[in-house]
Amino acid sequence: MPGAETLTSGQTFVVKDEKGNANTHNITILASGSQTIDGVASILLESPYAAVVLYTDGTSKYFVY
Repeated sequence: MPGAETLTSGQTFVVKDEKGNANTHNITILASGSQTIDGVASILLESPYAAVVLYTDGTSKYFVY
């Protein structure tokens, strides 16, 4: 993910496994540097067609919506 400080507070991102292959080709979403996504450094999508919506505080972190 881009650094939260480079974005507007409330900006959202949708990450989706559109092809349904996440069970064999996991999708890892990494926070930038020491930033976090709901308190962790990364999120793993591992189910077919999995999706997550994230939003930022515009300062230092992301949250799952």
